[in-house]
Amino acid sequence: MKKLSNKGFTLIELLATILIIGLVLGLTTYGIISSVKSAKDEGSKLTLAGIKEAARTYSNEYTDDTWKASNKLNNIYFCTTIQELINKGLLDKNAKNVEGNTIGLNDYIAVVKDKTTKVIKKEFVLALQAFNEDEEKHEAHQYCTGNIKPEDIKKLPIINKKNTYTDTIIAEFTDAEFKTKDGNVSNIKKRECLYDETTSGNFTSKGTITNKECKIEGLVQNKNYYVKVCMTSKNDSRACSTPEIVKTKEVKSPSININTNDSIKITYDDTNIIDENGNQNGNHYFKSDVNATSNKNVSTCNEEGETFSCSSDSTINITEDKWYKVDDKEVKLSYTNSGDITIAAVTRDKSGNYKSTDKNYSLYKIIFSRGTADTIGGQTNDIKKLCLVNKDETCTITSPIIKKAGYNVVGWNTDSNAMTSTWSQNTSKNINKSETYFPIVKLKTYTIKYNANGGSGAPSNQVKEHNKNITLSTSKPIRTGYTFVNWNTSSAGNGTSYSAGATYSGNSDITMYAQWRRNRVIINFSVNGGTLISTAAYSVDANGIVTKNGSNLHSMYYNDTIMSTGLPNYNNSSYLNIMRNGYEGVSGAEWKCLSGNCTKQTYSQDTNTYKASDFCDASKTDCTITLGVNWTEVSTKTMYINANIGLNCRSGSGTSYSIVTAYACGVPVKVRTKLVNDWWYEVDDKCYMSKGGTGSDGNWKDYLVDSRSKLTCPTSSGGSGGSGGDSGEGKLLNCTCNEDADCGVAGGNLINLYCDTNMKSGKTEKEGKYMCAWKNKYKPNVTHWCWTR
Repeated sequence: MKKLSNKGFTLIELLATILIIGLVLGLTTYGIISSVKSAKDEGSKLTLAGIKEAARTYSNEYTDDTWKASNKLNNIYFCTTIQELINKGLLDKNAKNVEGNTIGLNDYIAVVKDKTTKVIKKEFVLALQAFNEDEEKHEAHQYCTGNIKPEDIKKLPIINKKNTYTDTIIAEFTDAEFKTKDGNVSNIKKRECLYDETTSGNFTSKGTITNKECKIEGLVQNKNYYVKVCMTSKNDSRACSTPEIVKTKEVKSPSININTNDSIKITYDDTNIIDENGNQNGNHYFKSDVNATSNKNVSTCNEEGETFSCSSDSTINITEDKWYKVDDKEVKLSYTNSGDITIAAVTRDKSGNYKSTDKNYSLYKIIFSRGTADTIGGQTNDIKKLCLVNKDETCTITSPIIKKAGYNVVGWNTDSNAMTSTWSQNTSKNINKSETYFPIVKLKTYTIKYNANGGSGAPSNQVKEHNKNITLSTSKPIRTGYTFVNWNTSSAGNGTSYSAGATYSGNSDITMYAQWRRNRVIINFSVNGGTLISTAAYSVDANGIVTKNGSNLHSMYYNDTIMSTGLPNYNNSSYLNIMRNGYEGVSGAEWKCLSGNCTKQTYSQDTNTYKASDFCDASKTDCTITLGVNWTEVSTKTMYINANIGLNCRSGSGTSYSIVTAYACGVPVKVRTKLVNDWWYEVDDKCYMSKGGTGSDGNWKDYLVDSRSKLTCPTSSGGSGGSGGDSGEGKLLNCTCNEDADCGVAGGNLINLYCDTNMKSGKTEKEGKYMCAWKNKYKPNVTHWCWTR
């Protein structure tokens, strides 16, 4: 016989139960994460499997003691709806229907756990037909819907119309239909209107039912509520509609706007509000921090926390910083005192939901005093103008016309003794403060205007009194790329000219037009140490500047592009030819900046796209720069001559031999790029060639030792006529060859040079000197030698 625990389990069963519970708890986090993802993936289709998995995940958020326990079966139940799973983000919120179209978004899902082990057994979708499918579904249906009698529910109650307001929901519904097992209709004895904030709540909050209309009041604006209606039959069966999610509307904010230059209009919108009588009326309040006059009768109020208590008085006089209530949906407030104004307006429903609006304004008052004028604005009284704007903004006011016989009108000024105006008559001006202006008039005068004529910064107008001379402005306008010359009474310059600061005596209004000279970029060209070789038209001054017929070679106007021929070529024998022995111009940068504020440091003589600004800045005045030939020393080539291949050195006399770097006399040989007086090689006083020799080419072993190699040289003396060279200039270490060789003074032309790194065999080796050999152009059978000291 198995040994049982005090709960009726064997020890093995109990341990297994504990293990299962531990696994459930341990995998909760992972399970929730994976379940939510899976449910969402499936939920995009709203499959039955996805719905069940989402319900199981959601149930894990609630402790077991909040589940509904069965009285008959060993079960506990958790109830939710598909809509709530969507709201929680566990199912796809964009889903339009459910798999098979047999399940509604508001149908219940029941999650069933074993009451003892607390392990989830299954999940049910509780459509109406589930009530009679099996005992577990029947019981789950009872606990989720409240039906406690085995009475057939032929039809559930349905909410088919919902009207929402800021604090009220009105839902119309149809009744449920109950039938006993014998088919008789069971009458409804009780109807309830219930609501909660979640579908898994207890739905303990109730509304009122009139006829077949559920009314819920005292709600919070802009909030979701779940509403259902439940019916109880005379046999105490209970049927409830699926919970409907209903969102209350939001109180609309009152609007505050400028009405006229001295009044503000407040408008209230009660669209979403319903009062106690079912009418769309809210409660309207306002206050102003400046005294005003209302166009509607209003009553005074006291603000008490978030509520108002108002008297039954009636007034149109608005006192600063007091609250008022207006029954109409619009009120206008008029002001007479200038200054900053703050308006507050509030709309409330009967449950205290509200929206408020605050606006800040500035009221400016401009007084135009008649002063000494005959009339202003056609009247003999002072003129007052008000201007109402959003706080710290400006508004526009037009000044009146001033008239006084025998005088010219200057304008308006806040200083009655001023001689100038700060505001011309009959012109609009932006106002940002309250001020008083006085008319300014003078004896008849004439206006001198200045026109920059393409430039900017023209002087301000001048006023000249009749028969009195005036000094013209000394200010000069500016124009990019031009220099101011003078003023002229004609824009074309064919009128009368006046210099800046000159005296003007005319008795008429006049406009002075600026006259301009276009700025130039002047480019001087220098030989920069070279020599000019050119025609008689060109010459060079003491500073090395080249001129042609006494003028500089190039200039251009501001903002011009250089001529299509570009800069002059320094080495054009038919135009400009500058040479410097041993030097040439840098290719692509033949000219360089020698003086002046050059924009660039070097310039190409082959570029024809340069602009004036590429040379120097003539935007304000003429500018001058000097460009000189950008000389670079002509490079020499470290190589010997090989008649077979040109200016190269090879390890043998044919093109099949590899190219090597060779040295004569221990230093690199200088080789010209072309023959000069039949010479390729530049003679060096350290190189020597033999004067004779009778051997044939086949009897000679020609030598050239790379400076990177060690020289081997025979040490025995011999041969006729040779002592190994001049002792003062270097020797061959007294070595002689099998053939006669005389190391003497250099001579001859280089030709057909090739290289070798081996001495003649059979001689004793000695390190130290470098040797080379070549053949004379005119004496092919004679080999010439060269060595270092």
